[in-house]
Amino acid sequence: MHENNKELINYISNGISNSYDLIDLISDAMISTDSVGRRTSDYVCESLVFRTVFSNLLLNQDFGAFPLYIDSSLLEENDEVTLVKKEELLSFFNQSKTLVTILKESDGKAEDEKLSLFISEDLYNVLDSKIIEGSLSKFMSTNLASNMIIMPSEVTNMTHPITIGNDETEAKKIIGLYRVTNFDIAVFTKNYISDDIRVKEIIKMLKNLTDNDYDEIFKSKILYYSMSNYLYNNTTDFISDMDIIIANSKVETLEDEPIDKIIQKTELKNIFRGASTIVPEDGNVENVIKEFRKFSDDDYDTLFSSVSLHYTMSNYLDNNHNIISSDISLIIPNSTKTPVSGEVITEVISKEQIENTIKGALEIIPEEGDYTD
Repeated sequence: MHENNKELINYISNGISNSYDLIDLISDAMISTDSVGRRTSDYVCESLVFRTVFSNLLLNQDFGAFPLYIDSSLLEENDEVTLVKKEELLSFFNQSKTLVTILKESDGKAEDEKLSLFISEDLYNVLDSKIIEGSLSKFMSTNLASNMIIMPSEVTNMTHPITIGNDETEAKKIIGLYRVTNFDIAVFTKNYISDDIRVKEIIKMLKNLTDNDYDEIFKSKILYYSMSNYLYNNTTDFISDMDIIIANSKVETLEDEPIDKIIQKTELKNIFRGASTIVPEDGNVENVIKEFRKFSDDDYDTLFSSVSLHYTMSNYLDNNHNIISSDISLIIPNSTKTPVSGEVITEVISKEQIENTIKGALEIIPEEGDYTD
C-alpha cells in the first residue's frame, strides 16, 4: 500500500488536528497512480463504500480556518445515505493539492498578501471543482470584508456560491482578475499610514487600466460596489482642492444591499479614466497643471466623457475666478451655461468653454507653475 494511503487511513481512524494537513494527505493519496497509470481517486470514486467514507469525511470534518462548503446540488441520496456526487468528489480530489499549497503559503501573511496569492491562475484553474469554488465563496463571505471592501448580499447570504452555466460566482470573478495585469486588489485592502497615501497608490494603478480592464473589474459586484462606495463617500478634495460632484442622474438606488446608492458602471469608469488623465502618477496634486499641458484633444474627450467630471470642472471654474492670479478674475458668460435640474449645481458651463478656458489659462500661467502676481 502506498505510504500516503497508510498515513491517510491512520489519520481518518485516529483524527487529525491540522485541517490543511488532512486535505493535503487526501490529495496526495488520491493523485498517486498505480502501475497502469490510474489514479487512486478513480478507484475510490467507483467504489460506493469508499465514496460513502470520503463523503462523510468531507461533510462532517471540521476543517478549521478553511471550512469546506458543499452545495446541496453536489449531493445525492443512496439508500438514505448522503453522498457527494461521483464527478464532484473526483474533481475535488484532483484539484485540492493546489488549493492546499496556496492556503499553506498564505498562513501568517497580511490580508493584502493573501489576496495577491489568491488572485492567481493556479487558484482559478482549481475552481473547476465546485466544492473548492463553494468553499472559497464561503471563505470570502467571512474574511474579505473591510472598511474599503463592500460585500454584496449574494456573497454574505451565500445565495450564489457556485457557478451555474455562464453565471459565475464572485469568487471566480475576483480570482479571474489575475488576467488584468495592471490591477492589484491589495491597494484597496492594505493598511496605509494615511488616506492620502492610499489615494496616491490607487491613482498609480488606475492610470494604467484600459477600458477592457475596467469592464473585467466591474463584472465583480464586490469591486464595483466597493469602488463606487469609496468615491461616493469621499468627494472632498478629490483633485487638489477640487471637490468632485457626482451627478445624481448617474446614481442608482439599490435594495437589500449594504449600500443604497451606486454610481452607474459606465459613469464610474469614465470618472476614473478622466481623473487619471489629470492627476499625475505620483499623486502630487500640485502637478495637475503640468498634466493639463500634456493634454491632447482625446484627453479632453476622456475627461468630459464623465458627466460628474464635467459638473466638477464647471463648478470649480464658476466658484474660483482667480485661478490664474489674484489680479485676474475670470468672467464666465451666462451664454455658455445651461440649466440643470435635480443636481447639486443648477447650471453647467459648456464642455467647449471649459476646455478653451483651460487652454487660455495655460498660455498665461508660467511653465514652472509660478502664479506670479
